[in-house]
Formats: sequence, structure tokens, C-alpha cells
Amino acid sequence: MDVAGGLAGRFSQGGWALHHREEIIVSYFIPLPEPLGFPDSWLSPVYEKLPAIEPERIVSMGEGFILAPLTDDAVVEPADEPSDEYPLPVDERNWANKVVLRSSSLLHRVGANFVSRASIDAAQAVAERATAGKYSSDQVDPIVVGQGDASFPEELLRESLAAGVGIVTVAEVAVPIHVLGRVPDSLSVNFSELSRSANLDALPGGYDWPPYVSQADFANEDDYAAEVALRAMNGLRIAIADVRDLQTAYHAVTRTPLTLISYELLPPILPVGFRQLKGIGDPAAGSVLSVQTHENLWSWLAPPDLSPEQYEQYSNVRSRLDRMAFTSHLDLRREADVARRRDGDTRAAAIYSGLAAEALLDEVLLHLMWEEALTPEQAAGVWRDGLLSRVKKDYAPRLGGDWDITSQGAVGRWSRDCAELRHRAVHGGYEASYAEVDASMAALDGLLAYVCDRLCLPAKLRHYPRTALALAGPPGLKRRSQYSRRLVNLQADATETNWDEAFSRWREAYRRIRRQAQGFPRLPVVHESELIAVARPDGAKYFCLSHRETVLAVKVDVGPDVCSKNARVRVVADWLTDIDVTGFAEGGLSMGVSGTDLTGISIRGDWVEAYHLLPLASLMVDKSDLR
Repeated sequence: MDVAGGLAGRFSQGGWALHHREEIIVSYFIPLPEPLGFPDSWLSPVYEKLPAIEPERIVSMGEGFILAPLTDDAVVEPADEPSDEYPLPVDERNWANKVVLRSSSLLHRVGANFVSRASIDAAQAVAERATAGKYSSDQVDPIVVGQGDASFPEELLRESLAAGVGIVTVAEVAVPIHVLGRVPDSLSVNFSELSRSANLDALPGGYDWPPYVSQADFANEDDYAAEVALRAMNGLRIAIADVRDLQTAYHAVTRTPLTLISYELLPPILPVGFRQLKGIGDPAAGSVLSVQTHENLWSWLAPPDLSPEQYEQYSNVRSRLDRMAFTSHLDLRREADVARRRDGDTRAAAIYSGLAAEALLDEVLLHLMWEEALTPEQAAGVWRDGLLSRVKKDYAPRLGGDWDITSQGAVGRWSRDCAELRHRAVHGGYEASYAEVDASMAALDGLLAYVCDRLCLPAKLRHYPRTALALAGPPGLKRRSQYSRRLVNLQADATETNWDEAFSRWREAYRRIRRQAQGFPRLPVVHESELIAVARPDGAKYFCLSHRETVLAVKVDVGPDVCSKNARVRVVADWLTDIDVTGFAEGGLSMGVSGTDLTGISIRGDWVEAYHLLPLASLMVDKSDLR
């Protein structure tokens, strides 16, 4: 270039893209979870400025770098004598207007077998087998578009577009890896192995920059190939980050529900292409490898069969799932695990992990209060606002131990690694790193183990055996050598209330009372209520109205005039007069009349939680509401 001829100032104006013809470009062919509404072969380049330390190294590497006017083209296709490319001046000092390509995403719209992708074919096969061939998938109108057409994918794509099904967006993401040299002949890449040593703690930011190196910098072919493979792993991280940005921008415009791509959501085998920049535009240049990405195969591999012990536990849990205690935190823990291990959604994993810990702590305290025989009204009255306030003041008096949120123990780790991360994710939209999420979930598991340890201490088992059995269970008590004959007998005691049902009703009553105290009144409707007659063991007999939606009840007077005009009410009134339940062990008997005219019935007093008036709504651990 003739610097003296006046062209030097040209590179200080406008924007310029820096390239090197010998640089290796890695292309990742990434199928997206949902199709995007861009046309086929739509291009989206991303450029970035060089780190401050890099220009000096680039100049020192000598000839080969070129400058091209910055356009919307992601990569300049080299020509024999390009008219719009210029050698980088050896004395270039103005780097403010120089950028390099970070990635180039070329979006393809591909027709696909909708039935197979949605597992409809598997469901059809089972339906055919279950009906002894009466149902046949051959007789079903085909949903697959383009079947049997030899012109795949053009014809399939055309038919898929017309039908609106079977479309997959594949992002071909080209990433320069800043290696100057040929593609190694002995190149072998396994992202699954590399990910174990690569820094996957967080998706890369705008300056996740590997410095330029040359093939001549390596002593042998093996070291060179290993460096290319490692940089290809880093390039995959950049590709994922930039596609996620593309998806996020698309969602901001369309509000279409999208799943952001992640490392975990990649297919287990990914086509990855390697070529030099000068090979762009030549399909025969370079090579494409099928690379293993990860071992995240939960959706494809057959799981191990359940053991006899697991079958027994499954049957027990399945039969009680709708009412047993401590299921909320397990379900949230499951959500966190799916978000982290299957979906790679670290923000969701952090939030679910934090929510699981909160659900665990709250339900533990509620269960302790229930076992102390507090009424739901009493529990709601002493419940402190703010989880940290409750942790500081309400657990240690009951369970003992270290509940200092600044300590190095389980509670301190929960506060730092789990609660704080959840707060940042919820209130600031923070996208946690893998390491942070793993620490959060470990803190959650540690908190659960710590609470179980406290509950299983002999001194605490004397006061809270039901809570220990509900949370730690017989397996946890056995591991701690605390599953005693006393606990076995307590579980088998026929005079005990049904713990699952009673606590479930108690907890829901507490929640209703708390919500009402916070300004959300419950408004029972008389004509929607059921008339119920109740006979108590102490001789008390009365009518009440029960409103199912609000779970409130109120005593009422049913006069002779009501009975005279309503035969069903008269039958129930006669039953109530004649029935004798003195000494009845289960709190008495009741009989209801629904869908009847309640005109003439007069209300006595205030509406109260139904358990105060209805034996079948009993919820106290000591059955005091039945006496």
C-alpha cells in the first residue's frame, strides 16, 4: 500500500473490519428449540473491538492481516485480487475504528418430520399395539409433510412452509478462533470431554477473547491440533451466547415464547465445520466433523429400573401426593434440577433453588407449629413477616443449633449461596454462572440435611416426632439410627389423626387466614352454601351453613316454618333430633342438605373457619377441635 500516496488517512475514517486469510473459522450447525420468523439464509453478523493489548501483537505477527470497509456482510469472501481489501499498515496506530468479526449467524429454515420430532409416531405405535391393530397409523391422515419426496429438502421445505408444520431453524454460526494456519489433518474434537476442563462457569461476554496465535508457534502437530480443538470449544460458547442474544432480540420484537439455546439443549452430536477464511464460498474447502457435545441424554436413554425399595416408596408417595407434607420443596427442587442439568437455564435454576429452600423452611415451621397444637389462627397471629426474621428467631428455640445467617454452617451457606442468588436473579434479572447455581443447589441440599439432623436428635424427637417422620421419613431416621420402637408404634397408633390430611387442612386454613389479614377478604354467599346438621359427643346439636369456596361456616337457626315447606330439611331436622352421639370418638356426626331453598334461615354470629363447626373438617393434631 502506498502510505505516502495519501491512503494512510483513509483507515482513520469510517469503520474497518480486520481479517486474516489464513485464520481458521469454525462453523456450528445449531438447531433451535423453536423456529424463528426470519427468511431462509438470513445473515446476522456480530463485530467487536480488539482488547487494548492485542493490536501490538497483531502488528508484530507481520503480513497477512487485511482491512475491509465495514459492511453488513459478516465475512468478506476473498477474491484473487480484491478491490475492497487493503493490507494492514505496519505502522497502524488508530484502532478505535477497527473491529473484528466475533460471529456470523446464518439462519436456515429446514423442513423436518413433525411426527417424529413430537414423538407422535411412538404414541401411535403404542395405540396400535394396545388395540390389537384396530387403530392403525397407516389410516391416520398424515401430518408429516413431504413424505416420500426424493427432492428433500427443497420440496419438503416448500410443503412444510405451506402447511405451517415441520419447520426447524438451524443457525449456522461461524466463529473465528484467532488461529492462523491450516486445519490440522489429525484434528479430533470432543466437546463433552473438553467441557469438563473448559471454563463453562458463565456464557462469554463481549470480550471473551483468545489472543491470536500462529501454527508456527507450536512445536508439533499434536499440540497445534489440541489448541484448535480447545479454541473450538471456546468458539461454541461464543456461538451459544450470540444466538441467545439473537433470540432475546427476536422475542423483544415479537413476544413469541422462546426457549433460549444453551449448551445443555444442544443435540448430543453436533456437526462442526473447520476451514480457513480463504475457503469461504468453496464447499469443498475444509472439513466437517460430527462432535459429541455432552452426555445430557435424559430424554433419550432408558433409565434404570426401580429397585424393590423404590417401588415401595413410590407406592407410598403416589397414594398420598395430593395431601402429604413437604412436597412443595421437592417439586421446586425438581424444577431447579431440570433447569440446570437439562435446559442449562441458570437463572431459572437459581430462582427455583431459592424458592425450594423458602418452601422447605416455611413448611418446617408450619409443621412444628401444627405439632405444637397451635390453631391456624394462633399460628397466623405469631407468624413474622420476612423469612430472615423467622430464621433468626423462630427455629433455634424449637430445634436448637446454629441459625446464624452469617455463620459458616448450613444456614449461613443457604443465606449466601442460595437466598442471595435467588434475590439477584428475581430482582435484577441476574443470569447466574454454573458454579453459582451448583453452589446454590448444594446449599439447598445442605439445609435440608441440617434440618433433618436437628429433628432426628433424641431431645427433639420427643417434641416433634411427627415432623421428623414427615420430613426425614423412616429411611432418614434409620440412617441416623433413630428409628425407634416408639416411632413405629406412633405411626401405627389408631387413635392418632390422619397426619397428612389434618396438616394439609391446617396449612390451608393458616394460608387463608393470613391472606385475609393482608387485606383480601373472603365473602361467603348464603345461597351458594350447604346446610349441614351437626351432632357433637358433648350433646351439642346445631345447624350451620358451609361455603365451599371460602371454607367458612356459620351457625344458623332453622325454624319450623322452614321445615314445613322443605321436605329434605325436615328429614335432616328429624335426624338431628333423634340422633345420639354421646361419647362418640370422632367428634360427632353430620348430615348435609345441598341445593335447597334457604329462605327463612337466620344466621347466628360470624362466619368462622369450617373446622370450628364441622367434624369432617378437623385439622388439629391433638383432635381438640373434635371435643
